[in-house]
Amino acid sequence: MTPNVPSIPAPRSLAISVLENNMIKSHGEFDCDDVSWAYSFDPNSPNKDLGDWKKMPLEINSRGELRAHDSAVIVPNVQQCIVGTFPGHLILKLGITTQKVLYFRLPSYKVYSDLLACLMSWQNLKPKGLISKWNFSRSIVYDKHLQANDVLICRFKVYGPLPSNKKVAVDSRLPKMSSYPIDSESDVEEGWFTAIGHLMPNGILTLLCETDGSAIYSINVASLFSSEVRKVHSSVVQTNNVLFVGVINELRVLHGVSDDFISETKRLSSASRVLLDFDLCIDLEDWYVALKSVTALEYVGNTLYEKKLRLVRNVNLEILEATFEDDTVCKEHPNIYCELVMWGAPWFKTSVVKASEISNCFWKESLNLSLPCGSDYFKILLKTSKSTDYYDVEGVNKDGIVGECFITPNFFESDQFLTKVPIFDSESNVIGQLTINLSTDEVHILPYKNYKVLEKMLLNMDISKLVQFISPLVDSSHLEPWSIMMLDVFQTLHKEREFFDTLMRQELASIDSITRTHRISESISSSTVSGADSNVSGASKTPSRAFNTIFRGNSILSKALEKYDIRVGQEYLEKMLGPFIQKVVSENKNCVCDPKTCPDDYEENYKNLLGYVEILWEKIYTTSNDLPREIRDEWKNLRRNVELSVDPNDSETPLNALTAFIFLRFLCPAIMNPQLFNLTRGYHNANISRSLTLIAKVLMVFANRSEFKPHKDPSLMRLNIDFIDKHKDEIVAYYDRVTGCKMDFNEKVLDLSNSKDRLKLNTSEEILNELPTMPYLIDKYLNLTKLCQILYNEVKENGSESKSTDTNPQTDNDSALLGVDVSGLGTGDFLKNLLDDNDEEFSNILFKRDFSMKELTDQAVHIMEKVQSLERVLKRAETPEAFDEKNWRMFISSIIRSVRLTEDDIILNDQFVLHNPDLSMEEDHQLIGLLTSLSKVTPQTEDEMQNHHHHGKGNIFRKWFKHRS
Repeated sequence: MTPNVPSIPAPRSLAISVLENNMIKSHGEFDCDDVSWAYSFDPNSPNKDLGDWKKMPLEINSRGELRAHDSAVIVPNVQQCIVGTFPGHLILKLGITTQKVLYFRLPSYKVYSDLLACLMSWQNLKPKGLISKWNFSRSIVYDKHLQANDVLICRFKVYGPLPSNKKVAVDSRLPKMSSYPIDSESDVEEGWFTAIGHLMPNGILTLLCETDGSAIYSINVASLFSSEVRKVHSSVVQTNNVLFVGVINELRVLHGVSDDFISETKRLSSASRVLLDFDLCIDLEDWYVALKSVTALEYVGNTLYEKKLRLVRNVNLEILEATFEDDTVCKEHPNIYCELVMWGAPWFKTSVVKASEISNCFWKESLNLSLPCGSDYFKILLKTSKSTDYYDVEGVNKDGIVGECFITPNFFESDQFLTKVPIFDSESNVIGQLTINLSTDEVHILPYKNYKVLEKMLLNMDISKLVQFISPLVDSSHLEPWSIMMLDVFQTLHKEREFFDTLMRQELASIDSITRTHRISESISSSTVSGADSNVSGASKTPSRAFNTIFRGNSILSKALEKYDIRVGQEYLEKMLGPFIQKVVSENKNCVCDPKTCPDDYEENYKNLLGYVEILWEKIYTTSNDLPREIRDEWKNLRRNVELSVDPNDSETPLNALTAFIFLRFLCPAIMNPQLFNLTRGYHNANISRSLTLIAKVLMVFANRSEFKPHKDPSLMRLNIDFIDKHKDEIVAYYDRVTGCKMDFNEKVLDLSNSKDRLKLNTSEEILNELPTMPYLIDKYLNLTKLCQILYNEVKENGSESKSTDTNPQTDNDSALLGVDVSGLGTGDFLKNLLDDNDEEFSNILFKRDFSMKELTDQAVHIMEKVQSLERVLKRAETPEAFDEKNWRMFISSIIRSVRLTEDDIILNDQFVLHNPDLSMEEDHQLIGLLTSLSKVTPQTEDEMQNHHHHGKGNIFRKWFKHRS
């Protein structure tokens, strides 16, 4: 055969081509007058019972209804049905649910092929409901049109199967983990060891030995979903900065996809995950985004007809207290803690508390949990510990279970406040109640290109308009989340400095007014007769006293700047405060120096406290130049704005303002609660907590340039001389250095990453815009959507109507909001191309103007109406009518490429192949053999062929996965 002569199609090609053509032509419809049906069929029955068949005319229409022609509807929706085959029989099994199953016997192979083609189409269309439209995009490593990352390298600790290489440093001091444990029957030993991680452009994470560089084992991260790379709460692993990387079987079962954790090493074959422990928070942030960038990103919708949303659901759970009906529970289990279990693994633990004599335990601890799409169930175990400070002192999962609570889907339908959840014992008897608060924030986010106009408006408009619009809407319940949301928006737009400057001017307006009033009063007083001097003296002190508490209360500025300082200064806190906190924890010295409380040891305790405070202040004072430049710039701006608002002779108020942010909201909270700032492992005993609280108290009084008073803190009075007076000039010098009023000649000693390049991902913009930002892990488009929702709600509550009347989420009305005449620009696609980020010249001309609040709210309403319209579309059941001809052919082609036949002769579509064409097999002999043999079957030969019927050995579906890995 010459190369120019086309080859005869192989049997597989011919059979599959016929099936594919039938699926394309039928467009999901079927009609036959001669079909037999039954409720049961067993081809292997000894008595040759082939079912009680009844004839009827069968029809499947374009809406997915299975009808007996014009008679009653038998099945209202055949979307996502189960399709089963029977070798040797022209019979198809149709499963709607596990309980509702129908069998159809067809009169000929042609009719059989037509019905099979129809059902295979509907099998891959989704039923009603938003969650049922769960989908995922192919990993970037399988898309040749998207740019992958360069090689990423990092040193970290790994928890997983221990390597056989003796040169690998195994750390036996660290505890065993119960987070998603491996099979209890497995003989693979797990533990912590140090490795060098290489993340390759193809998504393979290879762990290398630190000493000789040899490979330990590797993991295909590209085979994971984005929700399978998760941060692990420090209470679970008793260490900070840990990532979970691996398969979550329960999520895959929920969405009907297979377990596909691929490793090139047999040693990892029995494990479904590894835990990665990074030294610093910034390393965790970088690798969290890098790992997610090569996973399959999740959404709801269908990319073929370009309708999709990204769902983000954040749950805030606050565990308040447990009360037991029988006081013997607390007597038998004096030390109790709560453990949140989801997908068969713990994800959060409260501290261990001692049960009181009145049969209750009090925690008041909260957790922010990001739940993947469709996850609306978890349970809370109440467990007893042998220790008052630690979990599982006798080994992993050795703590006994006192009872358990179940958080079911109905809890997520509305916010729960002081809700009492029953506690059940092992015999399902109610033994008490657990009081919780639970709130859910679910946001539906459009693809990032829908926010381009909004972004450009925010970049060019006067921020004060937005701040003045939102400020009156903020109440106490919304203050913190809305403040942080606005910070996130402007920080991702690189306008945080303008944002803070606007907030400072707004908050200082009242102080500026008081100062002007005081100056006028002072001027009038100075022109009066004798006695004015004393009045002036009294008046001049009034504003200063009023300004002592400046920025001590809660406001948008205080919440936003506090979050910004902690976010940007996290690494500084870890490297400056971390070693000091570890010293206090390891030494466990008593710092209570009250003679009434510690009559024998108060002198020694005073020396301990003074020594710790001296060490801490030296660290703070000598590392002033290590503070990130961004933080110092904001503190400098704060001081300048306050100085402009108060009397020129008032030097105290600007320093009070700095104290409110530097010490009250930045340093002291980290000292008092180091576990919340990733500065230490787990929780501390009562003695350490008291010591840290005393240290923070001394530092706060010192920062206020104040002293301890005999009527309030007599036991600490000696610190006025021994510490406060000794360093009083240094605290003022410190404020001058960090705000740029004086040169800072301190050498940088902490080697922070803000002084060197951070990790940069070279991946495509399309992927990066779906991921959190680097650094700080801010979800840009989540926060833009939240802002749009606030503006939309306010417009609707005031009775304003949006100009946008379009109900099609794909129609682009952005041109109506640009303030220019675009009638001559041509089609919407042409305008959309002009708005592309790459067209900087046009964008600068078009958007280089100040936008009004009306224009911004109109655009926000436009976006939210797109979201709502798309929600309505996605909640409906999918039908072939949603596809145009080109997309329908692509849809059918993807089905054919991914179709597989299980050993039970059930037709399935592998989701990984459905999204990744490069993974498809060249042949599927099981399906080809079925179609070829059935093409020779007639109704008369079915009974004969039944005697020769036998199932293929081995699960080809599982074999295929093994082959692919």
